[in-house]
Order: sequence, then C-alpha cells, then structure tokens
Amino acid sequence: MVADSNNPLDEPWRALRPEEVAVLGLLLATNFPGRSELAAQARSALARRIDREGSVRFQTNKPQAEVRERVPVEGYYHYDGSGPGLHRPAINLLLHVVDGRLHELEVYKDDGSAILIDPFVVPLAEIEVFTN
Repeated sequence: MVADSNNPLDEPWRALRPEEVAVLGLLLATNFPGRSELAAQARSALARRIDREGSVRFQTNKPQAEVRERVPVEGYYHYDGSGPGLHRPAINLLLHVVDGRLHELEVYKDDGSAILIDPFVVPLAEIEVFTN
C-alpha cells in the first residue's frame, strides 16, 4: 500500500521507533500467558500509527502466542505536565492480540479530550501496567 501524502496518519509500515519499543517493553515486562512469544514478535515487528491519539498497528511474524484475552495487558497514565494532585482523566494503552499476534496498541483518553502528553514521550515511571 502506498502512503497518501495528504493524510499524515497514512504512513507505510516501518520498524518500531525506540520510544515504541520502550512502551511495549514496559507492557511486556509483566508476566502473563503468551508474554514471551509476544516479546519475540515485538523484536521484529513493523508498525504504523493509525490515529491522532497515538495508536499503533503491528505486523509480526511467529512465534504465535497463546493468550487468554484479546487484551492481555494494559497500562494507563494521568501525566499531562500540569503537576501532581490534580484529578485528570486517564490515558489508556491497550495491547491487542489477534490470532496469537501483536495487532495493535490502542491509545485513548477516558473523556475523549485531547491527549497533551503523547504516550511515547511520557516518563515510563508514570505508566501503571496490569494484566487482564
């Protein structure tokens, strides 16, 4: 597929960027069934951004992972650079697995408002991770 130069989100498949590798590494550091296979897939995955919130779609190779849930691991953060102590909607990071393959890292904010700090630049220590 050729990228449409009029749509900045219609990019060609590419190697993961270092900041994407870091976020995936954080999510895949949590122990859950299929984690090792997903980590192996991530090492050779191709990616492309699919929306303005930061969601990324993946193309991967084997080994196929056996996971219990479509979203076996997820994370969230509240960081927006405005300082501690303020109630803010969460920015969620859901790792989707389809047919045993990394499929998408979905990014969205609870209230649908603009995400001020991209998930790939937020300090990793700000992201809480849990398995499903």
